[in-house]
Amino acid sequence: MTALRAELEKLADEKYRAFSAKLLPKAETLIGVRIPELRKLAKRAAAENWDLSSDGTFEETMVAALALARAEMPLGGKLAAVEEFLPRIRNWSVCDSFCAELKIAEPEREHYFALVEKYIGSADEFLCRFAYAMLLGHFTDRRYLDFALSHFENFDNPHYYAKTACAWCAATYLAKFPRELADFLLSGKMRDKKALQMAKQKVRDSFRTPPEIKAQFAEKRGARKPAKRGLG
Repeated sequence: MTALRAELEKLADEKYRAFSAKLLPKAETLIGVRIPELRKLAKRAAAENWDLSSDGTFEETMVAALALARAEMPLGGKLAAVEEFLPRIRNWSVCDSFCAELKIAEPEREHYFALVEKYIGSADEFLCRFAYAMLLGHFTDRRYLDFALSHFENFDNPHYYAKTACAWCAATYLAKFPRELADFLLSGKMRDKKALQMAKQKVRDSFRTPPEIKAQFAEKRGARKPAKRGLG
């Protein structure tokens, strides 16, 4: 048993494990350790150079993700390590936590954006989600708006967690660029209608959506076509 697995077993919480099991794929093996504790372990693991290669449990993968996200290393080595880690992502929680925890300095931005460009069109569920999670978390400046709109419009991934990431990203962009995104989402240009439906729902649900924009989406919701009447 690795040092990490031993520490995780000490922190196991059966009630939390049962709760987490409802949110994650059934294929995941869970110990039941809360995220704040995983963050503490990630810090220790990085400082003490623990073996983080095991994906035997969700928590082991999550600690590896958090440790890598916070790791200080030369840019080239960090980017290579990120790409090496990506195949280990097999659920939304690890993906989103990893992307959120990554700290990207301004001089490094375009290097990380190259990863978004590389994976945003991937047919793989979680490589695609990684790209959209990175886009919404780190690249919502106006200089990326045209890129984002183009990929929202042409989104083409059949997998649920890729669709939800695209929708979440679109709703996040709307909070920054209300007029542009409202016009786009209400135009019907987005080809994947399921992802479009999800995006509109996230816009309606988000507290970050300006009230006047939310009203536009509310008007569209549940709209019905007039019934056809006979000619005679």
